Amino acid sequence: MTLALPELRAYHADISDVPALVKRIPPRVQLLRADRVYGPDHLTLAAQLAARALAEGRARSADIATETLVYAAGERQIGKALVFLGLHEGAQTVAAVAWDPAALDAFAARERWRREDALLEGDESVLDAFHVSAAERALFPRERWGDIILERVALTDVLKA
Repeated sequence: MTLALPELRAYHADISDVPALVKRIPPRVQLLRADRVYGPDHLTLAAQLAARALAEGRARSADIATETLVYAAGERQIGKALVFLGLHEGAQTVAAVAWDPAALDAFAARERWRREDALLEGDESVLDAFHVSAAERALFPRERWGDIILERVALTDVLKA
């Protein structure tokens, strides 16, 4: 089964009850902490690698949304990926990866979330969260720092081996 690339969105939200929210999320939609995303390419690459892992039988999970979370976090274990990129009580921003964008749009409207895709751009705090050292940053001009995150996402396959 080949999946089309998902659509990406970001929202301002007020997350107060994560378990209740999780029960309402439509299928084929993954919600993540927007404050730990470094650009749309970060999530696009994670989704591509997740789809490939599922197709090749190397996935850690049974569904594309969870596998995308694992890759986006650059983690081997689903639990660690959830701790790193999963939503938490008090979160104010949400990144969404949607293989069913219409369902996501309807869901976000019901939740009264305000869309602002610029929240996906990321900043130095994302690099800090991924433990990107000052020495690593110094190797690249600022406009290429996203490449460091993409490398971490791609290296997830090595961690999973």
